[in-house]
Amino acid sequence: MSEKISQLCSRYGLKPSRRYGQNFLLDEAVLDKIIEAAELSKSDTVVEIGPGFGALTFKLAEKAGRVLAFEIEKKIKPFWDDVLSHPARPASPELQRGEGGAKGGRENVEIIWGDALVSLRATKGRSNPDGLRESFPWFNGIASPAFAGVNYPRNDTAYKVVANLPYQITSPIIRAFLEADNPPELMVLTVQKEVAERICAQPGDMSILSVAVQYYAKPEIVAIVPRTAFWPVPEVDSAVVKIDNRQQKTDNRVKNEEFFKIVKAGFANRRKLLIKNLAQLVSCCHPERSETQPRDPLTQSLRDSLPATPASGLAWRAGSTRPDARSGLGRNDKSSGGKNNPEVLKQAFAKIGLKETVRAQELSVEQWQKLADCLGPGQFN
Repeated sequence: MSEKISQLCSRYGLKPSRRYGQNFLLDEAVLDKIIEAAELSKSDTVVEIGPGFGALTFKLAEKAGRVLAFEIEKKIKPFWDDVLSHPARPASPELQRGEGGAKGGRENVEIIWGDALVSLRATKGRSNPDGLRESFPWFNGIASPAFAGVNYPRNDTAYKVVANLPYQITSPIIRAFLEADNPPELMVLTVQKEVAERICAQPGDMSILSVAVQYYAKPEIVAIVPRTAFWPVPEVDSAVVKIDNRQQKTDNRVKNEEFFKIVKAGFANRRKLLIKNLAQLVSCCHPERSETQPRDPLTQSLRDSLPATPASGLAWRAGSTRPDARSGLGRNDKSSGGKNNPEVLKQAFAKIGLKETVRAQELSVEQWQKLADCLGPGQFN
């Protein structure tokens, strides 16, 4: 199969790009597990990121009613132009059933040419809080000239995301989908094995990444994928992770923001006791600005989890962990009426049954939610 993909790359002048994370999944058994995990029917709309030469795309098209696939690599546009203009014939001599592709079943496939991350990027809490609405209209039902001619579903249409994600955009893509106004009901993603394990971690080994994903959805690892299942062979193994969002816990944006402010503060130093990390948040003692912490909760621990290799290095942007005074958190002793904030924290811990010696990684999402309720806006007035 790697030889066949190599032939296609040669035909279309494509050299697999490390920048775009182009590692083609070759293993038919893994592709079948992805399809099975997605629980597809002809009523489903599926979004795919990075279809490449369609090994997964064609399988999705056979099972789903509609497939919208984002592809950034314009060099393979002639391949897709040919495939989609002749839906009744095999995709190519190199890709036929049983060899990584499929015959027919492509009239329900649409390729969206461009950077999926740019299209989906969440800008919540920055200069344009509605960036998702403008850049990906069918999430939110607002038209955008960037996608003129694309027949998007209505903003309340249920959809699923199934993709072999480029490693370097894993966290931002997951974040964009989970925080969308109309999030997918299910995601089945191939990601780095270590990242999948962090996403699915249990109390005792939690991180900001696992808390963030589990706050919105229920994740599980479907399959471990050895690096040899890809071409070119990456430097690390992968895993297929299923993120079930059909029982989303909250769509309250303000509450979500307050929740993650507390979580970020709690994980500021994993070696410290949680109560000491949170003391800076509730006392607002003007902590030093961190120039190494990323802004969003879904990326902070992902940065720490990835091996420091060129293939997986991410361009993290510096941010601040200083509490936002407008949130009602981080008020000083004077503004809180002279209350002893360490004592307030101790009372909050006792109320929800937490030991004062507990560390952030030991809490479940449910415990974080209870703690956020205790330390939310107005609790120090």
